[in-house]
Amino acid sequence: MFHVVCSTDNCYAPYCGTMLCSLLTNNIYEFHIHVLYDDLSDENRLKLSTLVTSKHQSKCFFYNLCGFDLHENQVEGCRNLSKSAYYRLLLVSILPTDIEKVLYLDCDIIVCGDISYLWKIDLENYAVAAISDLKIMPLNGIHSQTLSMSYDLAYFNSGFMLVNLSYWRRYNLERRLLTFLKTHIVVFHDQDALNYVLKGKWFMLPPQACCLNMV
Repeated sequence: MFHVVCSTDNCYAPYCGTMLCSLLTNNIYEFHIHVLYDDLSDENRLKLSTLVTSKHQSKCFFYNLCGFDLHENQVEGCRNLSKSAYYRLLLVSILPTDIEKVLYLDCDIIVCGDISYLWKIDLENYAVAAISDLKIMPLNGIHSQTLSMSYDLAYFNSGFMLVNLSYWRRYNLERRLLTFLKTHIVVFHDQDALNYVLKGKWFMLPPQACCLNMV
């Protein structure tokens, strides 16, 4: 049985359903799907739950996070994201303590094949496994200075992450991530916080693991 997390709201619910359908169609395993939200109707929750429970004895769990205040700061003029985009930073507080490893998937992802190999990756000394984001890495000099990153240091995409929750608990990463958001002006939202805090502590997946739309 594998644990998968996604964040959504009413606007992204159809895309979330499409992502989950692709995951469950191309993987014949039992999944526990954890859906994080702050604005999701009863109708949409029922649709997602019905989709999940119809496949391979999988189960769906919902977490209403409307009470979380993240105090996120961003560069003026950057694309505004819903609060649900930041919920991946709160996995330690949200999920049951017996879950040690979880796959986070953005709603705009399509799963095209078997992903069970991900759970075989040894993450003992890593916070996450992710892919390098070639579109950013980092964006410019100011962005690099904010993240304290050299130009040759890889920057990862937060939309597809295998998260080592045991490591996060051990090093209190959630507190450090939220502190960064409260004290820095970010360009790429939660992704900047993750790349700042997890420098040198993430495992780089091969490009074959996930193909980014470079448009």
